[in-house]
Amino acid sequence: MRKSALLASVMRSGQRRRLLASLPIAMAEQLRTQIALVRRHGWDELSLVEPLLHGQELTVTQTDADLGLEEIVQLSHILSAATLSRVVMATTAGEASFVLAALDPQIAKAVCAELTTMRPLPPALAAAVRNAAQTHAAAVPAMRALP
Repeated sequence: MRKSALLASVMRSGQRRRLLASLPIAMAEQLRTQIALVRRHGWDELSLVEPLLHGQELTVTQTDADLGLEEIVQLSHILSAATLSRVVMATTAGEASFVLAALDPQIAKAVCAELTTMRPLPPALAAAVRNAAQTHAAAVPAMRALP
């Protein structure tokens, strides 16, 4: 969340508003709090954040399991199209048609529209999105795999 706050703190205000609006309410509030902390400390300088954007000197912990199609479909029922589009972009190697075909047609259409306006995610941000989605999927009881 802190890395996301650093990145969001240097976004244009319109981009930041759209990002926050696309997140679940509780997550958006957490991110707003962290962004305020970043600003209070004066860390919202592009020169400080730029290494994160390019993945330089950044280690991202990998999750034990990759986010699979079933988890993405389940997340599609609880995430906004904007947030889900980031998850799809982060988990597919540029070809999202397979994932989109598995989604409800209305959701797939909305996600596809979001994907057409997005730029590719920097590697570190894509990894953070995958990790956050995996964590979110694991936190929802209905999405946990049974032994």
